[in-house]
Amino acid sequence: MKTARQITKDGLDISVFPPDVRDFIKGFAVGSGSQEAYVTSGVLACAAAMCDQHELTVKPGYNERSNFFLCIVGKPGVTKSAPIKSALKPLMAIEAKVNRKHKKAIEDWKSQLKEKGLKAPDRAAIMAAQPSRPPCKIVTDGSIEALILHLEAQYDGDQQPHCVYIKDELKGFFGGMDKYKSKGGDEYEMWLSLFSGSDLVKTLVSKTVFVEKARTTVIGGIQPEVYNECMGDKGDGMVDRFMIAIYEGDPEATDIRAFCSKETIHRYNEFMLFMGEQKRIEFSFWKDSHREGVLDLVQEFHQWCHKLGIQHDTGAFKKWEQQFYRLCIVFACMWEKTEIDVETVRRARDTAAFYAVDWLKAKIMSSVTDDDKQKTKIITHIDKKGSSKRRDLQILTRLPKKVIMAILQEMVEEGELKRVNKDGDLETKAVYELPVEDENGN
Repeated sequence: MKTARQITKDGLDISVFPPDVRDFIKGFAVGSGSQEAYVTSGVLACAAAMCDQHELTVKPGYNERSNFFLCIVGKPGVTKSAPIKSALKPLMAIEAKVNRKHKKAIEDWKSQLKEKGLKAPDRAAIMAAQPSRPPCKIVTDGSIEALILHLEAQYDGDQQPHCVYIKDELKGFFGGMDKYKSKGGDEYEMWLSLFSGSDLVKTLVSKTVFVEKARTTVIGGIQPEVYNECMGDKGDGMVDRFMIAIYEGDPEATDIRAFCSKETIHRYNEFMLFMGEQKRIEFSFWKDSHREGVLDLVQEFHQWCHKLGIQHDTGAFKKWEQQFYRLCIVFACMWEKTEIDVETVRRARDTAAFYAVDWLKAKIMSSVTDDDKQKTKIITHIDKKGSSKRRDLQILTRLPKKVIMAILQEMVEEGELKRVNKDGDLETKAVYELPVEDENGN
């Protein structure tokens, strides 16, 4: 079985983002002690909402719009929520502006009702003209009943229906589905559909709601210990829908004096708001002016997925293909492109590749056995100490002597450890070290 240590990648390349966004990702990661990938996930969620009116025709009859399911994996205390909320502040600012405008309209409406001398027909007309609440773009209530009403309001308002669902802990998101339905429900299935932009029909208490091509972006964090419980591969395709960023060790900065400047945050916010004001664009891969070089890079991404182990005949490949196309839309809008060119596809490919590797790491993490976890613990300990005796490893893992010896022997045979007898041939004198690679990486 592959282990996470055997999967390599160059890391997240934030140079694919425009300067204002790049500075925000770097500055906030350093200033908050978070991971750049965590901040980037929040940025992509915000960008998906800002450019959700644009559309990409991949081939005749197959269109994509921008929405993502994003998950950041890390233990408590590694700053998961702050980068999400900070990256989404431009979207929250739009929401606040809309809500203030609605509140003012309600106050004016109430003032009209309080006017003296109103006749009954006039009062009835004013009552009928009560301002309706604008649909929310950001939602924190994960119930389909609440979500679909916001999507319906956008659909009725001649918008492309799309909401961003934020959850600090995705465990609550999964645990809340159909929680209060004694006979079960269809929320889980509807969330699967919301990734792909399917038409939704939901019968509520008072009416039946229909929304065409409804989409939702989901973003939140999850702890490694509960990842398998919530997002382990159950064969329904849910885990394949998530772009995952995994904690990669201590952040670069630990200096309390490090911070992200107000100017950097302002430039990022202004950039995102400007991107949300762009006129609707219909991108295409199939116009003659777009074909040269672009489709070669798309094919290259398909081949890269195949080498990674994401086979063409699987649902996982289809989901990563969709996420790749959606990243193309986002980067085209970020760089103010009127068409998706070679550089846009290259940026989308590199970002999708980063998330695909972390997705595969998470799948491995959720499928490891107890022995695999003990092996990881042993390797980490030896890597830190330089070497270790069997007895010390037995104390570390709290395993019986026969069990720890069997694991150590297997690791030596597989080349994960090297056994060195420094003080005689007795087993108790044996020291275990990590194998040293030569100049050729062997």
